[in-house]
Amino acid sequence: ATLSRTLLSMSLSKLLFFIHQVLGISDCDDCGPARSQQLLQTSVHSLRSSPIFRFDEDKMWGLDKNKNSSWRVVRKEKDCILRFPAFNSSGELESRFSLGVCLRPWSSERWRVDLALPAGYGRTHPGANPSFVPLPETLKTSFPFGKWFAVSRFGWARCPGMQDFDHRPEVEYLRNLWCSGSYAAVLGSDFNVQAVSKIELEGGDWANAISDVRLWPSGEDLIVSFVPYFFYDTHHALVAKLYASSVDGNLKVWVDRREVRRAESCKHPQDYAKKNFGFLRSGLDIFVLDKIFPTAVSLVNLSVLDGALEPEMLRSNHTHSYGTTHVAPFCMESVVTGSESNYSPWHGCRGQSKETFLHNGPSPVWIDEKQFFLGIGHLARGKRRSHLLRFLPDHYTHQFFTISASPPFRLLSLSPEFCFSSGQDPSDCENIQYASTLLRDGDDLLVAYGIEDCDSYIQRFHLSDILDSMLNVSDEIGVFHTQRGL
Repeated sequence: ATLSRTLLSMSLSKLLFFIHQVLGISDCDDCGPARSQQLLQTSVHSLRSSPIFRFDEDKMWGLDKNKNSSWRVVRKEKDCILRFPAFNSSGELESRFSLGVCLRPWSSERWRVDLALPAGYGRTHPGANPSFVPLPETLKTSFPFGKWFAVSRFGWARCPGMQDFDHRPEVEYLRNLWCSGSYAAVLGSDFNVQAVSKIELEGGDWANAISDVRLWPSGEDLIVSFVPYFFYDTHHALVAKLYASSVDGNLKVWVDRREVRRAESCKHPQDYAKKNFGFLRSGLDIFVLDKIFPTAVSLVNLSVLDGALEPEMLRSNHTHSYGTTHVAPFCMESVVTGSESNYSPWHGCRGQSKETFLHNGPSPVWIDEKQFFLGIGHLARGKRRSHLLRFLPDHYTHQFFTISASPPFRLLSLSPEFCFSSGQDPSDCENIQYASTLLRDGDDLLVAYGIEDCDSYIQRFHLSDILDSMLNVSDEIGVFHTQRGL
C-alpha cells in the first residue's frame, strides 16, 4: 500500500526514474523486447502479421453516437462547439472548434503499417507512431524494391487482447510502453515490410531510450529527434544523426552516442519544453519550428552533430546529465512572431487540461508551386485516467497549417479540425491518434499516424483537397479571413 501511494504521487519523469534506478526492473524473457543484438529480418513474402485490434467504445470519439456520447458535438448557426465532462469535478465544459467548423472524420485511401515486432508469448505487434522518409541511397542497392524507410516505437502494453501486464507490477507496463526502444524498417511502394532491425546505440548502452523517433532528411544525412523517457525526461528531445547499412539483405541501423545532443534553450534555460518541433530549410539555413502560434522558430546549426566535437561541447555550461550519462546541448533560441490574441483561430478552444493549443507533429513539407511550408499539428482536449501516470492526453484532433517560406515564418492558413476515419467504424475515430509523418508523394500527401500507442496506419490525401479545405488566417493583425482554398 505504501509503495502504491508513493508511485501515484509521482510525476511521469520521477516515476520513470524510479522504475530504472530504484526498482531495477528488467524485461522478462517471454514478454520483453528483442535484445539489442538481435536482428528481426522479415522477407517480402513473410506471412507474419499482427492481430487486427478493435478498440472499446470509451476509446472512440463516438461521433456516430453523438447524442449518447459524453463528448458531444453541437452545431450552432454560425459556430460549432464541443461539450464534454470536467475531469476532476461534476459538471460539463464547453469548447469551440477552431474556425467554428465541426469535427469530421477524414476518410481516404489508407494502409496498415505492420512491422510485426516481437511481443509476449510468440505474438507480434505493429509498432506505433511511425516516421517515414524516402529510402536512403545507402540502402537502394540491397533493397531494389524498397521505397520507404520507417521507424516505429516498440511496445504493445496498450493493445486490446495483449494486456500482458494487467496482473503484474504497473512499472513493467510503463517500461514496455516507453522504455523499450524503436525499430527501423525498409518498406516497398505498397508499404510491405522488406526488413526490420532494432535501432542500436554505438558507444552506449541505452538504446532503449530511443523512443518516439522523428526522421528528417538533410542532404546525405538523416537527422533524428527522439524523446528519452528512459531517462525520465518527457519535455526535451534528443537530436542526432541516424545511420543505416545492409550486408546480404540484413539491415543495420544505429545512432552514434558521441553525436547525441539535447534540444534546449542555451540563452534562456528556464524556457521549458523542446519536444514537438519540426525541421525546415529556407535558403541555405536550417530552422526548427518550435511553436505554431504565435509562430516560434529557431535557427539551428546541424554541424554540432559531429562526434569529434563532443569532448569540447561537454565542457559547456549547458551540458545536461542523466545520472552518469552526459549530453551536450543542441541550442534552440526561438524567435516569436506575432502575439496571442482573443481573435486567434483557437479563441474559445479549451479542454480538460489548463492549456489547449495546436502542437506541431512531424516536420513541415515544402510546397514549391505555392511557395510555402505545409504542416500538420494536433490538439488534445481530454485527459484519460491511467493508473500510475494519473492521466494520458486523449480526444485528439488534427489540423493542416501553412507558414511562409522565409523568416519570420508567419502562419498563413489552417484547415478545420479533423480526425482520421477509423477502420473499425468509418464514421468515427479513435480518440488517441497522433500524426507522426508528413510526406509529399507527387500530387498527394502521405500522413502516417499512430493509434492508442498500439497501431500504425498511413493515409494518402490529394494535395488539392487539403488546400481547398484551408482558410486564410493572419497571426499579425488578429483576424482571420473567410476565403476558403489556396
